[in-house]
Amino acid sequence: MGGAPGRSLRAVVVALSAMLVLGAGLGGVVWWLGHDSASRIAAGQYAARAAKALSEGQLPADLDTSDREALAREHAAILDGMGGLRPTVKVSSVTLAQGERAGVVTFDYTWKPLPDKAAWSYATTMRILALTGGDRVSWRGTWNPALIAPGLEPGQRLRATRLDSVRADIVSADGDALVTARPVTRVGIDKTREDDPLRLRASARALAQRVGINEDDYLAAVAAAGPQAFVEAIVYRDSATELITLSEAAANYPGLRLVPGELPLAPYARFARPILGTVGLATAELIEKSDGRIRAGDVVGLSGLQQAHDADLAGRDGFRIEVVANGDTDRELYAVPAVNGRPLAITLTRRHQEAAELALNAVETRGASAIVAIKPSTMHVLAAASGSGSKGYSTATLGQYPPGSTFKMVTALRLLRAGSTPDSPLPCAASVTVDGREFSNYRDYPASATGRITLRQAIANSCNTALISAASTLPEATLEQAAAALGLSAPPAAGVPAALGSVPAP
Repeated sequence: MGGAPGRSLRAVVVALSAMLVLGAGLGGVVWWLGHDSASRIAAGQYAARAAKALSEGQLPADLDTSDREALAREHAAILDGMGGLRPTVKVSSVTLAQGERAGVVTFDYTWKPLPDKAAWSYATTMRILALTGGDRVSWRGTWNPALIAPGLEPGQRLRATRLDSVRADIVSADGDALVTARPVTRVGIDKTREDDPLRLRASARALAQRVGINEDDYLAAVAAAGPQAFVEAIVYRDSATELITLSEAAANYPGLRLVPGELPLAPYARFARPILGTVGLATAELIEKSDGRIRAGDVVGLSGLQQAHDADLAGRDGFRIEVVANGDTDRELYAVPAVNGRPLAITLTRRHQEAAELALNAVETRGASAIVAIKPSTMHVLAAASGSGSKGYSTATLGQYPPGSTFKMVTALRLLRAGSTPDSPLPCAASVTVDGREFSNYRDYPASATGRITLRQAIANSCNTALISAASTLPEATLEQAAAALGLSAPPAAGVPAALGSVPAP
């Protein structure tokens, strides 16, 4: 009698400790501590271990079977069509019966990530049986394919299929498709077409040299790819003359393959390229930042408007999960429909953009050049082109230069705010010196508009000296305020990296 209470107390303490640990692992499930509590605790612990294994795509341990290897193969085959997707599995409940010698575990399954953070959720059950060895109670589970998905039967498999959305066009204000799906040809090495690794390597090296890509990087990519892989080297528009010569020389490149396809492209390669941007295979950085929206192999925006508005243009891929038997679809278990992208309307027009780029092509200059055409009534940018001297830099949107005579509007506004009128007199001299620097008027400035003239005349004739003299008498901060009032220093809202203007400190 004297020793029994101590043993009972120790049993309660041990059981309570196990219960607390178990509760943390089962998402807050608290087990009733009663008769034969060790059996209940052991059942809960087994259920938690089984849930962890299922979450990791593994077969639970301690199953009631004489051929675990066969069950493991069946389990792996069921999940093979799910690709890299794995469920999160938690214990919902453990119910014991038959004097706590048998029971049922209910698992809650959730599959993520799915498009738009959608989740496929359901519950399955597993029968468990108690085994007793001395003072210890342990449990075993029983296998059934329906443990993985409701209604799954022997010989059936799961298959996840991604439903691709259609990337939308970038269109002009008049509805012309500036960027749309256009035919391309992907050029690369198909490893299924050549078994000899030395010939493949020589072919990959020669191809890289011919198309002008990094030789070492391409050789490494071909070597690392699987035996069934097609390793893309470059993509050409179907109008590219390089395709003709490559086709003619195909016999010299063992494993070479030209694959037809489509990509969202502008009318020609240079057309508003810094603004419209480009598309291509998703980089590791973009995948990491996308919070599951972008996956390896996706075609996404890499620069310009294509990147800035990628989510809207790309739309949202869908997902379908099916039960497959003997390679054929048996039934659909879950689906999220694909949502196509939304077209992006911009103010550029093909007519104005092509005219601007043609004009710049005719300009012989080694330096940067640009044309930006703005419709004053709407402030719409109709063209924004950069010349070849910009070397790929978007001078049209990022270039910053002295404003010249356009700043006379800022000076005039500040003079009006200070009390001047359009008829207020200003001195328009041949030259003026301010802060040690001499300024003069343009070469053909009319002599009749010099001397003492009105502000209206100074603006009409663009007299440099009159406005510079007047500006030198104004507080510098007020010029900055006038510039801001005219939008000169407003944050740009071009949808791509851009710079408007600034009024720096003197």
